[in-house]
Amino acid sequence: MSFRLSFIGATYSGNKGAAGMLRAAVGSLMERMPDDTEYSVLSLYPSRDRDRKQSGVRIVPCRLLPHLLLLSSLALLYRLFSWFGPVRRVLAVFPPLKALVGSDVLLDLSGISFVDGRTATLFYNAACILPAILVGTPVIKLSQALGPFRRFPNRQLASILLRRMEHIYARGAGTAANLRELGLENWSPAHDLAFALGPVETIPSEDPPVIGVLPSRVMQQCCKNSGIEYLRVMAGALNAYLEKDDRARVVVMAHSNLGPDTESRNNDYRVCRELHGMLPPERTALLVEDLGPEELRAEIGGCTVCIASRFHGMISALCTGTPVLVTAWSHKYREVLESFECSEWVVDMPGMTQENLLEMLRRIMERRVTVRESILRHLPAVRESAEDQLREVSRLIMSPVPEVRGIGRTARRLHGEFYAGVFRSGCIGYSIAPSLRRNCASGGLVTSLLAGRMERGITSGAVVAGMEYGEDGPQPVSRLATSREELEGLAGSVYTDFDHIGGIRRLLHEHEGTYDLVVLPCQARALRALMEKDALLRSRTGLLIGLWCGHATGPGLLRDILRRWGVDGADVKRFRYRKGHWRGRSVVELEDGSRIERSFSRNYGLFQNLYVDCMPRCLSCTDHFASQSDLSFGDCWIRSEKRSNMKKTMAVALTPEGEAVLERLGEDPGIVISGVDPAMAVQAQKRAVVWHTYGCAGRSSLSRLFGMDVSCGLDIRPRINDLVSAFIILSTVKLFSGPLRKFLLGLPWWVHYPAMAFQKLMLNR
Repeated sequence: MSFRLSFIGATYSGNKGAAGMLRAAVGSLMERMPDDTEYSVLSLYPSRDRDRKQSGVRIVPCRLLPHLLLLSSLALLYRLFSWFGPVRRVLAVFPPLKALVGSDVLLDLSGISFVDGRTATLFYNAACILPAILVGTPVIKLSQALGPFRRFPNRQLASILLRRMEHIYARGAGTAANLRELGLENWSPAHDLAFALGPVETIPSEDPPVIGVLPSRVMQQCCKNSGIEYLRVMAGALNAYLEKDDRARVVVMAHSNLGPDTESRNNDYRVCRELHGMLPPERTALLVEDLGPEELRAEIGGCTVCIASRFHGMISALCTGTPVLVTAWSHKYREVLESFECSEWVVDMPGMTQENLLEMLRRIMERRVTVRESILRHLPAVRESAEDQLREVSRLIMSPVPEVRGIGRTARRLHGEFYAGVFRSGCIGYSIAPSLRRNCASGGLVTSLLAGRMERGITSGAVVAGMEYGEDGPQPVSRLATSREELEGLAGSVYTDFDHIGGIRRLLHEHEGTYDLVVLPCQARALRALMEKDALLRSRTGLLIGLWCGHATGPGLLRDILRRWGVDGADVKRFRYRKGHWRGRSVVELEDGSRIERSFSRNYGLFQNLYVDCMPRCLSCTDHFASQSDLSFGDCWIRSEKRSNMKKTMAVALTPEGEAVLERLGEDPGIVISGVDPAMAVQAQKRAVVWHTYGCAGRSSLSRLFGMDVSCGLDIRPRINDLVSAFIILSTVKLFSGPLRKFLLGLPWWVHYPAMAFQKLMLNR
């Protein structure tokens, strides 16, 4: 699986400014994110948006009343029952909640939120982000105006919710000052996303001069609340100007348009028609067609000057270099115009008189050339700022560092006790190639590393474990890969034990060149010893890459699992032990073209974690991280990763050569990687570390009770929980190797699961 992004606070219909922001954000992220990233828009107007959406975007119905009344309540229940899977699954049937739960991040595109005096929209602002907070989905507020936060309950809600944002992009100095006053630090400045919408070629009209007018239902209501007759003032100023300039023409445009039948703050249709009716029809045009944001921007760019009451109407004018006179009800207008040195062209509500508006219109018409020059001079920097936030957002989303509050005390202690002088550096990351990640058990770093070294001519290829198929069913073998395609075909874990050392020696003796080797910890130790004696083997070995290993399993388990599924081994065309997210699924492809998928954790993985058919040498192994390799890789079993849709690989460097390779790994454009404290590897593999250390001591203490000889090379004393875990493991090994095997393998998964879970609980202590 790949990334899943959800958007809220903007739609493709209605407000063309919000539509422009949405189109810019989705389009830019599609260019930067992996190709298999999924995009969902939680839409107030799902029927309209399905006809206008970008390709590759899913529209999730999230209408106003269900959104406000239901989504937050269901999200709260989801949070309260986070421990109980059946209830979570029932709640997640509600499409908006399902989208939030499955998302890696929610991107809030609200143009303005949490503003004093806007009580009617305050709870909508909260409802946009509260459900995601409750279900644990990170929220990023893309560039918008916020504050001031002086009134109750706005200040309380903003303080509680905005502190929990992953990041906030502040649109202008006023918003920045408001966020500072609230004591927030999780923000940075950025210009409005609509500036990132692709440029539009326009030719401004000079003969005759055209005045574009973009009225606003919101501005009309704000003026009404202040005792100002908005339309009378606008019409009076325009009529007076038309009397003085007999060449001038007016175009009234709806920048937020839901048609004649919808009453909404997001609908300027009726306001435009009413204003148009107050102007001379022979010199005034009305544009209320439902155009897209790019088309509407082109119409605005054809005007000589504009009078904009809609915020994003102002943005569209600025994007086309059109001098714009703004009637404003909020600080958000002026703080944008300040970036263009055009803040003098704002008429705030207290100054909304016919005389004042007429005088400002006359002045901007006279100075339109210098105003246009000022806009065009500052536009590239503003547009770059808008695009920068999307670059930062893509990096933040793809950042491979897991969201953990820190490395726990137990992991720190284990790292200090066993690995402080062993690990040199650490990293976490993944390949951005979807085809590769689909086949890998984790993030595909090993395959990407091997392919990159081969393509740069550092090695001739790599020797890895793979599968071959025949009459005896799937059999693990050593395979030599000399191309990226071969490596990707062999990507994925092999859990069945086989003579990999013998295969490596044979292949390296048969093929000239230098080859990286991918091995288990015990194989790394054996190869180091062999290379001391075998000069040819030593000369043809590149990097020794270890895989973190819980234990190797005998070949009998795979045969029995296939029989359990009713599969004849001779019919198997391809088999993968584990692919997909988190624990993943086992996949069998048959010669007849059919395909069988089973949960890894309820089938092969369950019995493997019970240590059925565990190889005897593994019971004595104390080397989980392949300490004799140059660098080693493994899964990132950290709680936060369970929610992530992107599988990741962790790695630690164990030699100077491995450390140098790890440092250069991030130079590969197909890899996203971050350095981490090497102790994070212990945090990610804590149970396996305990199994190889204190658990080994426990098995050594009890082994003779079971007729086994398990040794432990560490001078440590097992604890009570280690002895309990050892007893369960050794009992399982004996039971499944005896006459009860067939009966035990035939029992449902849930019969075995409690014993496995209790045994793992003992390893957690």
